Amino acid sequence: MALYHFHVSRVSRGAGQSAVASAAYRAGEKLEDEYYGEVADYTNKGGVIESEILVPEYVPDRLKDRKTLWNEVEQIEKHPQAQLAYSFDIALQNELSMEENIALAREFVTKEFVARGMIADLAIHAPEKDGGVQNPHFHVLCPIRPVTNDREWGAKQRRKYVMDDNGEVQQKPDGTKAFNAVPTTDWGRPETLEDWRKVWAEMVNEYFKVREISASIDNRSYADQGIEKLAQVHEGPSVRQMEQRGIATRKGSLNRWINEINRMHRELGIKISELVEWIKEMKIEMNALKEEYKKPSLGEIVIQYYDARNKIADTYDRGRKKAKITNAKGMLETTNFLSGNKIFTVDNLEMVIDTSNKKLHTITDSMKQKEKRIKELDAFVKYASWYEEGLLIQQLVSKQKFTKKKDDLESQYHAELIKFRTAKRILKENGISDLTPRKWIHEKAEIQASYDMEYAKLKDIRSMVKELNKVKKIVNDVMAKNEPSKKREVER
Repeated sequence: MALYHFHVSRVSRGAGQSAVASAAYRAGEKLEDEYYGEVADYTNKGGVIESEILVPEYVPDRLKDRKTLWNEVEQIEKHPQAQLAYSFDIALQNELSMEENIALAREFVTKEFVARGMIADLAIHAPEKDGGVQNPHFHVLCPIRPVTNDREWGAKQRRKYVMDDNGEVQQKPDGTKAFNAVPTTDWGRPETLEDWRKVWAEMVNEYFKVREISASIDNRSYADQGIEKLAQVHEGPSVRQMEQRGIATRKGSLNRWINEINRMHRELGIKISELVEWIKEMKIEMNALKEEYKKPSLGEIVIQYYDARNKIADTYDRGRKKAKITNAKGMLETTNFLSGNKIFTVDNLEMVIDTSNKKLHTITDSMKQKEKRIKELDAFVKYASWYEEGLLIQQLVSKQKFTKKKDDLESQYHAELIKFRTAKRILKENGISDLTPRKWIHEKAEIQASYDMEYAKLKDIRSMVKELNKVKKIVNDVMAKNEPSKKREVER
């Protein structure tokens, strides 16, 4: 199945990240990080089948070396919270051969990144024979700071002074000139990212078309595509491997649940849309009937339908009694459905179809919001755990009077401290100062209970649509018999 995944993030020193370590991980190499005085060794990492650095023509040759490139990036950025690189994670396609995927990735990176003046460290990951990464994909790491035509590192931002009505530079309260920091490139603009996402989808689809592959991908979100679909949670290689071995996991079970809901949304959306169109046509045809058949009640239509079926049953040599019992049961069920829902006329029927359609959209929107909040709460609980565990280590490091002891502790608890800094930043960005994991877990349980109730309402709508389609069949059949000159399709 063709897959669209195009994710971009930033490697940031403020989040405890290293450009050198990030590059080593993606390329599956061993690189010395001169800024932190550490060695990042990922030579045992599986799944990396190719890596290369692509650069504009004017970039000096020394920056084609991975160790030199990313150590220079680390050294040129002086701020302790500096953003170092853009990190792209893009899915390749199982419908294409690995050679075609590699050519596609290289073409995209060359045309869209390198042509804009970006240095691109490309690494392609693919499945290993013993499992490894399940889906082929590629990573691209690009320095945020550009290299100028003079073959030197340029500025990430420039000053744009704020002018007053007289054309003079405004002064800040401290007497300095007021200015805004303006990026020197368009690489970080949301519009640029959307262009890249669109171009990638177009390139993949063109590959499919040329190779006569009946598949396609779409860069738009489900909402933008008009698809009422809930997004699955990311499983990761370890979860997928466990699922393949028949071991049920929490994420795997959740995705199966989401798949079932998506299938029901899709099925109901199609069926209700068909009912909406059908009832419009039916009202037009009923208004065009002869006076004696004009706007008959649905009860009368049901009686006509089952009377006709009983007449057919009378012609049976065997099974006549059983057929009439079945007809009587069907008539009773349909009549009870119509009366129970106050459906007596075609206008009533149209109203019920419209109401069902609105309910479906309301429930779908509500479930999307609930799922989004559940994911947020899960993330907050995780980051709270990282923060609380890392805080103790950070306090221990801060208490040390000797640099050597501090360095040893930071090296020993490197992973925990990175998680601590990441959690601190994300919690701050979300305005969270008080860590209340129990409260979050309780809120999640309440939302999940409400989510389950809405799922039950979806099943009620599905039952309603099933009965409405039975009524549709009955009306179609009777209308076709009442007006034989009209060629109507009778659903069997």
